[in-house]
Amino acid sequence: FGSDGCETMITLILLSCVVILYLYLFFTAERVQTLPPGPRGIPLLGYFPFMGLRQPEKSLTALKQKYGPIVTVPFGVTNVVVINDYKLAKQIYSNPLSTGKLDKFRDILFPEDGEPMGMVFSWGKKWQYWRAFLIRHFSNTGFKKSNFNDLMEDELQKFLEALDSESGRVVNSHFLFVDPFLSTVWRFIAGPSMKLDSKTVEQIHTWMEEHFKSMVYLTILVMMPKFCYKVVPEWIYGHHYSFQVKKWFHKYTMGILEESRNNLDASNPRHLIDGYLADINAKEDLKLSANERDLPWIFYDVFAGATDTGTSTMSFALLKLLHEPHYQTRIQRDIDQLTEGLRPVNLDDMDNLSYVSAFISEIQRTANITAITTMHMATEDLPVHGYVIPKGTVVTANFDAIHFDPEQWPDPNRFDPERFLDNEGRYRPREAFYPFSVGKRRCLGEEFAKAEMFLFLSRMLQRYSVEPVPGTKPPPIKRSLSLVVSPQPFDFFIKPRAAK
Repeated sequence: FGSDGCETMITLILLSCVVILYLYLFFTAERVQTLPPGPRGIPLLGYFPFMGLRQPEKSLTALKQKYGPIVTVPFGVTNVVVINDYKLAKQIYSNPLSTGKLDKFRDILFPEDGEPMGMVFSWGKKWQYWRAFLIRHFSNTGFKKSNFNDLMEDELQKFLEALDSESGRVVNSHFLFVDPFLSTVWRFIAGPSMKLDSKTVEQIHTWMEEHFKSMVYLTILVMMPKFCYKVVPEWIYGHHYSFQVKKWFHKYTMGILEESRNNLDASNPRHLIDGYLADINAKEDLKLSANERDLPWIFYDVFAGATDTGTSTMSFALLKLLHEPHYQTRIQRDIDQLTEGLRPVNLDDMDNLSYVSAFISEIQRTANITAITTMHMATEDLPVHGYVIPKGTVVTANFDAIHFDPEQWPDPNRFDPERFLDNEGRYRPREAFYPFSVGKRRCLGEEFAKAEMFLFLSRMLQRYSVEPVPGTKPPPIKRSLSLVVSPQPFDFFIKPRAAK
């Protein structure tokens, strides 16, 4: 052998030794004794090969039968504690020690900032400030039922006028609810005078859709060895969509920020940025926890939480109405009996149209659009269910196991809105039901989203009926591959109802 051949041989021998040593350690090493039990997986990939890409939550649910309500699953090289029980999910997620986030997301999504921005990926003092601020701001500026009707009425009218123009024609579901939902949220957080044109709305939504799709692959990458996201081509996990979204929100947020500085009335904030400036001016010490660089991401976090989940749920609701029209008949009957055809439905009718809310809730349970929650991290050792989850361990709740638990939902695969009605036909909340997550990181816009979905579905079905395209069967239900699952776009036929 020449010297080059010897070096190559030595390199191969050393690499082989490293691989053999790694495999030996992998198969003989004891898992941290305080962690819940779970499957072993295979080196580097963990349990990923056994999960499937389309609906990984189903394989995690299956582990409950063997390992119990809480299980440790290797996602790549990262141990993840998966919660498959609604009581444990509430217990763990309500504990402040479970509110951390992985540093790897910071390194990939915020390389220039050096720290997580906004709420979703931040934790500690920054997250605590923004959470408290948003709760206070929503309460003070109208994120409550008494103001929803006025806030939504303009967008409802535009939505119904758009449907009027499509009446008697084939309609595509893709952007049907996007414009009104996104515009409603934008007016709330940016002020009623700041309106967006339809083209801009569609562009934002497209970026957000792609961002949620890319987050599936990015989450997988984050669970792998750290060097992976430095060598894996960016186009594979597509986080450039995150930067597109950030760039747009930064442009508009900074414009509103400048206007707010010049016209701020701290005693009467008009929108989210006014509220932030008034808050930060009154409490100088808060500048250490939050700053203006967070604002574009705060806008995005509110947008994403209040629009993509709502539009996806409404699309699944339309599909259910097309496949099983008797639900549409029941909803329309209840609306007609209540209003007698004399007035439009409003939010004061929610208590008297319990079946509408029950139908939406059952859509949320069965569609399960965020089946696996965003990853949390234990900020300190976290005792639960006889185990101790060590500091730095990733924790996630599997809502598939919770929303399809036969002990809580008899015959769980059967669609039945009656699950959410009591014996007198009134809406009843269910404990094992977390469409907006649970605990400290529960969606802050839950009441807004509920009101929005109720109003838009009720007003739509009060005026129109939806049917499959004439001469065709109802469109197939195809779920997208995304962090927030939605059905693949579909066509349907819309026609006006006879006057009541």
